[in-house]
Amino acid sequence: MKIILLVAAGALLAIIIAVALAAVVIKKSLKSSGIGDILSAVKQADADQMSTPKSLSGTEPVYRDMILKDFPEFGIELARSYIKGFLPEYFHAVSSGDVLGIRDNCTSQFADSLESGIASKRLEGAESVEFTAVKVHKVVISGYKRTNEEALITFEAAVEYRNGGRLSQHKYKILYVYFLQFGSRGENESLKCQNCGAPITSIGAKVCPACGEAIEASIERTWKIIDVICEI
Repeated sequence: MKIILLVAAGALLAIIIAVALAAVVIKKSLKSSGIGDILSAVKQADADQMSTPKSLSGTEPVYRDMILKDFPEFGIELARSYIKGFLPEYFHAVSSGDVLGIRDNCTSQFADSLESGIASKRLEGAESVEFTAVKVHKVVISGYKRTNEEALITFEAAVEYRNGGRLSQHKYKILYVYFLQFGSRGENESLKCQNCGAPITSIGAKVCPACGEAIEASIERTWKIIDVICEI
């Protein structure tokens, strides 16, 4: 019986020694193959991605000329500043569910859709999101097109924020529209004469065709945000 126990103990000791030696060999192998360095590099790359603003389109000069041809008095820098100021308010609305603060700057259709979507997710018990420390690094024009109904400018923005404590960098598209026809998408208010209420249907009109009064064409009143889209 003692012999059997000694043999079993010896076998167990041999297994322990073999496992220890194997661990040493594996550790040396990982170190020599650089896997530890690779994993470290991957972690660093992930950290860099979270702290580096997204690159944006470089086509603004082309679209700027097209916009100014249709709207000679369009203030591009004013519009850029306007979009940059709107985005923190938008993320606050998404976080709080209160879209009142953005209603004057976007179409009622967009605000209603956003509010409805937030409410639906909460009813479904979806986890709420909270965007904090929002920072807009840069805003550029990345597109422009005009149809019979509207002129549409596409802005791109590099946005940084924290969501659940995690820092993220993303690229967003902001669609900015000028309605060329009265009643387009139900946004009558953006093309009414402030004096008599008559519709203004011509692009860049300065005088109301109905009453002859000068038209106040402030960028806040005539242009509306119709969508905000996360690209990456």
